[in-house]
Amino acid sequence: MINKSVSFLVRDTGTKEFHFKELNKIASSKAGEAGLLTLSISSNPFSFAAEALPSLWTSQPESCDEVFNQYFACSIAQYLKLHDTAALHNKMSSNIRSLEITQLPDGSWPWINGMKGDRDITGMICSGIGRLEEIHIYNAYTDRLRQMGIKAFGYLDSAMIKDYDAVLKNGGTKNEAHLTPDIVNYLYARTFWKVALGLKEAKAFYFWIEQAYNHTQNCNLMEKAMLVCALNREDEQGAANRLWRTIDSQSLLDKETGIYWKDMPDGPGFHERPIETVCMLIEAYNIILRTNMKPIEEMCSWLIQHKSGNAWPTNTETADAVYALLLRNNSLPATDNQIAISIGGQMEDLKPGASSSNDGYLIRTWNAGDKKPDLDHFKVENKSEAVEYGLFNLSYSAEYKEDKKMDFPMKMKKGIFVLVNINPVSQKYIQVNKKPEIKKGEIIVGEKTRIKKGGIITVRIELDVDKDIDYICISDSIPNGFDSMDDSSKWINKDGTDYTSKIQGSRIHFYLAHLTKGNHVIEYIIRATQSGTLPIGIATIKPYYAPEYERKTKPMKLKVKE
Repeated sequence: MINKSVSFLVRDTGTKEFHFKELNKIASSKAGEAGLLTLSISSNPFSFAAEALPSLWTSQPESCDEVFNQYFACSIAQYLKLHDTAALHNKMSSNIRSLEITQLPDGSWPWINGMKGDRDITGMICSGIGRLEEIHIYNAYTDRLRQMGIKAFGYLDSAMIKDYDAVLKNGGTKNEAHLTPDIVNYLYARTFWKVALGLKEAKAFYFWIEQAYNHTQNCNLMEKAMLVCALNREDEQGAANRLWRTIDSQSLLDKETGIYWKDMPDGPGFHERPIETVCMLIEAYNIILRTNMKPIEEMCSWLIQHKSGNAWPTNTETADAVYALLLRNNSLPATDNQIAISIGGQMEDLKPGASSSNDGYLIRTWNAGDKKPDLDHFKVENKSEAVEYGLFNLSYSAEYKEDKKMDFPMKMKKGIFVLVNINPVSQKYIQVNKKPEIKKGEIIVGEKTRIKKGGIITVRIELDVDKDIDYICISDSIPNGFDSMDDSSKWINKDGTDYTSKIQGSRIHFYLAHLTKGNHVIEYIIRATQSGTLPIGIATIKPYYAPEYERKTKPMKLKVKE
């Protein structure tokens, strides 16, 4: 399914007319008529975030940060009394126990349980704990969570000191720019925590704070917003204001789309995600601005528009969006929306939405098969002083395709090989910086190749990586009629590449924390268990936190005889 959304703002009393031509074109198409169209309106932007909370607490977390995000969502829902308290309590208890089990002796958390400690993931969890305390959300698990955070900063502080020592060792000085994404993440997380630093840690910490004062020229938009927040929490309001003015001076205003930045990052990397960037900008602007809320209102509207159905595209984006919108209003007051809606000249009645019965969240739905309204002529009459946030979302079949190709610095190819006259060892492994080659005792499997039942097959996935990239997930389907020769999950660090693999049902997954530029080969072995012409499944590869960059291999077939 494809989700297409447009958001709108109505600030002042009176009537405002909108012309959603592109969405109207899709909605009136055959695919659009078979889709689901929803109109949502609320004077409280957090209403749209409250609707997304169940997507976090009902998900099956795979990574440690997702486990924390589930706890984060449950904590907010419990605070706002949005769900069954006993169910939330049980979920949070499970999350806390999982975080305690997966935290490593040095204080770090891995990306996926079983891998080595990960600096980014550990920082994300510590930031999340700090965010809960920042908005004064506490519960029965707060003390246990805080103890884990204190332990984690033993690891993060040590990594920060190593970066500082490396600068000095290489002859660097405070007059040069040395900030890195790792250090920006650290400062953002560490400044939430009012935990005393030792003498050695403090010397290095304030070196990096001074870097944040004077040397942000190499930081992107998201990193600058993170540093505004960090400096403000460190009681450096003057420096925070100066950096915010730099960000604000580069903003532009468009009549249709509102506030935007030409240098908005847009890529698969951690600090290149537009949704997380806007979330961080909302946080930074919320810290600085005391009057003129219009830029924040416009960013909240942009954020609402980029929901994908009831939530945002990824677990991390949803958690960040929930926090950003919660900063605008951390309660759900009863409001009587004094608005009138007209679409195509016809008045429409909106009913209370499901996110909360008393938050002023109103919806109108057109189901599959319903004739969709004329979205090119949409009017909202606002009879109050409240700012109204609105969203049209159309969910429709993927047969209507948008021509958008994401630039992803990686190519993938899948090959099948028959092992001949050898006794294979069950294996799943990655070869780093190694070009694919036909090994001794192998033949390439083509469309006309036949193998015998019981034959051994090597599945080989070849990667050509244009630049270093983090957090990659490769998933392949084990074809019907074949059994994996290794059904265990394991963590491997081979040639410096940290990864884990596991089998779930008929699919095998590889999680790679980091891939360097170059050629990589992934292999695993399967055995034919039945005869016939059997389809070989499609393999996919995607950045875990940017699934829109997913790539797929072509389908294949293999003939197996008795």
